[in-house]
Amino acid sequence: MTKKERVRAIIDGGTPDRVPAGFWYHFPEAEQNGRSAVDAHTAYLRATDVDVLKIMNENLYRVDAPPRTASDWHTVPALPISAPLYERQLEIVRRVLDKVGDSVYTLITVHGVFASAFHTLGLPDERYERDNPLEHHLVEDPDAVAEGFRAIGRSLVAFARACVDAGVDGVYYAALGGERWRAYGTSTFEEVIQAADRTVLQELAHEKADLFVHICKPSVNLQAYVDYPGDVFNWASHANDLSLRDGYALFQRPILGGFDDRSGVLVDGTYAEIAAEARSIAAMNADIPFLLGADCTLPTNLDSGRIRAAVTAMRG
Repeated sequence: MTKKERVRAIIDGGTPDRVPAGFWYHFPEAEQNGRSAVDAHTAYLRATDVDVLKIMNENLYRVDAPPRTASDWHTVPALPISAPLYERQLEIVRRVLDKVGDSVYTLITVHGVFASAFHTLGLPDERYERDNPLEHHLVEDPDAVAEGFRAIGRSLVAFARACVDAGVDGVYYAALGGERWRAYGTSTFEEVIQAADRTVLQELAHEKADLFVHICKPSVNLQAYVDYPGDVFNWASHANDLSLRDGYALFQRPILGGFDDRSGVLVDGTYAEIAAEARSIAAMNADIPFLLGADCTLPTNLDSGRIRAAVTAMRG
C-alpha cells in the first residue's frame, strides 16, 4: 500500500497493511514561512518517513483592530482569502504539495474558531491559559462574541476550501475552548463555541478532503465533542485520562494518538524504547481503527530520529 492508501483504509473501514503514523512539531521561527518553510517540511518528511505530513500553519488570524472589549467582537471581520496571511500560507501549501506529490498523505492545519479568535487579540500564548480576555468577553457578552466567531468561521471555511482545491488530502481542525475550568460554563460553550465549530465542520464535511478533529488542552469535557463532524479524532489522551480505546468507544470514529507529546518515552527514551512502546500501543489498539501519533505537537527541534523509530516500528 502507498501511504495515502494506508491512511484512507483506516478512514474507510478497510484493513491497512500496517498501522500508519503521523507526528509533527512547530518548526523554528526561521523556518515558518517562505522557501524555508517548504524546505523544512520536505526535510522532515525525508528524516521521519511519516505516513501523514501535516503542513504547519504559523500564519495566525490577525485583524487591524483587535477586539479590546466584548462589544468589539461585533466588528471582527471575516478575512478574505486574499488576505496576506492566507496568501503566505497557501503559497507554502502549494509548494509543499508540488514537492511531495502523492508520496504522503497531507493535512493542512486549520486553527479552530476559538483559537483564531484568541489570535485576533495579538497576545502571547501564555495568556491563553491565564487571564485570557476572550474568556472574560464570553462571560460579559456572548452574543457579541458569537457574531465575531461566525465571521471568523466563514473565513476559516474559505481558507480550508482553498487548501483542498490546492490538493491537500485532509483538514486538521484544532478545536479549543472546551476546558472544564473556563468561567463561561457549559451553556455558553454550547451556544457560542460548539455552534461555531460545528458550522465550520459541517461546511467542510461536504468537501472531498477528510476531517481530522484535534481536541486540544487538558481538563476538557470530551463528551461535548462527540457529535462533531469528523473522520478522525485526536485528543490529549494522557492529560485527559481517556485511553485511545475508550476514546474510540466515545467518538465511534478512527483515532489518532498513543504517545504523550511533551514527556515520556518519545521525548526521553532510547530509540529501542520508543520502538517497543510504539509496538505496544499498536498491539493494545489492534482491533480499533487507529493511526499512531501523539497527543499534540511535539517539542520543536525534537530529534527526528525519535519519530522515525516510532514510524519504523510499525513495519514489523
